[in-house]
Amino acid sequence: MRFVSSLEKLAIKKGMEQGMQQGMQQGRVEGSLYILRQLLERRFGQLPAWAESRLTTATQADIEAWTATFIGANAIEEVLGAVPASDKRSVN
Repeated sequence: MRFVSSLEKLAIKKGMEQGMQQGMQQGRVEGSLYILRQLLERRFGQLPAWAESRLTTATQADIEAWTATFIGANAIEEVLGAVPASDKRSVN
C-alpha cells in the first residue's frame, strides 16, 4: 500500500470540492434551462430548431436574461433574439 502525503490528501480534497462545485453549477444551469424551455413551449408552442440551438448553447447569464424577458414577451423572438438569417427561409 502506497503512502499518501498530507499534501496529496489536500490536493485530492481540493479536486473533489472543485468537481462538486462544477457539478452543482451545471445542475443549476440544466434546471434553469429546463424551466425556461417549459415556459417557452407552453406560451409559444413547439420550439423551432434555431431556438433549440440557442438554448443548447446558453450560459447561465443567457438563461437569466431570457427568463426576465419572457415575462413581457409576445413572441419567442422577443425572448431569444432575432431568427438567424440562415433559418428565416424555414420560418416563412
